[in-house]
Amino acid sequence: MALGLENRFHHHEIPLLDEMQMLLADHPADLVGYWHDVGHAEVQARLGYLDSRAWLAALGPRTLGCHLHDVQGIGDHRAPGRGDVDWAYLARGLPPGALRVFEIDQREPPEAVASAIAFLRERGVVP
Repeated sequence: MALGLENRFHHHEIPLLDEMQMLLADHPADLVGYWHDVGHAEVQARLGYLDSRAWLAALGPRTLGCHLHDVQGIGDHRAPGRGDVDWAYLARGLPPGALRVFEIDQREPPEAVASAIAFLRERGVVP
């Protein structure tokens, strides 16, 4: 079992990128790693705090998994394909063994949820 520390939604919550790097530094990668929340990274980028790609660029090898969902405006937890996230950086930056978990709002249409795996496969995010 490993512990994944997740990037946060609000700018005032810890850990920010530099804090995440400090938290992970003293722990073996197989026991404590990074958990990438696509929506959290994207919303923070849209608010001007940090480029969403910076997290995986800095912590890619330490990434244990991710929460996959799309973003519309600054609202996250949309089914992949119902927003405008740039999925290419995730396809490049997620390690092959990283877990991929949907975190989709319960109000999303069932057909959007059902098509999400195919959508992400087409973009190389899901093998």
